[in-house]
Amino acid sequence: MKTIIWSGSNRNGSSTLSLVQVIMNSYPAYPIEFYSIHDLPLFHPDQQSENIPESVQSLRDTHSLAKAIIIVSPEYLYNIPASVKNALEWLSYGNSFDQKKVFPIYSQGTKR
Repeated sequence: MKTIIWSGSNRNGSSTLSLVQVIMNSYPAYPIEFYSIHDLPLFHPDQQSENIPESVQSLRDTHSLAKAIIIVSPEYLYNIPASVKNALEWLSYGNSFDQKKVFPIYSQGTKR
C-alpha cells in the first residue's frame, strides 16, 4: 500500500515537519513517501483539464498511485494553511479521493 504524506508548513525546522519525520520513521514496514505541496502554482479552474502545470500533473500522478494520504498541518488563523487548501483544490477535479484513506493531523506548534 503506497502512502504519501504532506506537510502544511514550509518553514525549515517547523514542529510540523518534525512530526512528519517521526511518522515516516515510525512505520518502516509501511514506507511513507513525502510529497512537497509548496511548489504548486495557485489553483486556477481553467487549468483543471487543459494546460495543466507540470507540478500539478506530478501531484495528480503521485496521488493516483497512493492508497492513503496523511496531511500534517499546523493551524493557521483558525484554519488550514493556503498551501494545503491549494493542493486540495488541484486534486478536486475528478475522483481524486475515491477509495483512498485520508488522515488529517493538525499540529499545534510552539507559540513565539
